[in-house]
Amino acid sequence: MDTLKELREHGAAILLTSHVLEEARRACTRVAIIRKGRLVVSQPVEALSLTRQKVYHITFATAGEAAAFAREWESAVELIGSRALVAIPASPQALLRTLARYEVTDLVGGREEAEEGFLRYYGDDIV
Repeated sequence: MDTLKELREHGAAILLTSHVLEEARRACTRVAIIRKGRLVVSQPVEALSLTRQKVYHITFATAGEAAAFAREWESAVELIGSRALVAIPASPQALLRTLARYEVTDLVGGREEAEEGFLRYYGDDIV
């Protein structure tokens, strides 16, 4: 890391590939995330902290209910069978009102960490 920092201070451009965002945060000035060959995020590394959202893992009684919820909610939903992952930047009140219309068997949520933010972009692609 010291060598990378020294090179950067001398104006070198360094391309670092990593699945560890904390490593990128320490070594880089910008971060980019590529998913399935497409650039999905490119931003200053400082923005990682500013773009954290609350991510909720919601398990529905059936995959059909999860799909119906996803159609109704429309944005920032990733479905995995009867589970939905939802990222929201603000109060969960609207989410809770919407969920009241469905049979929810589990709800886990809170502020995401940097690694969780990274995994949100990759979903179930990472083993």
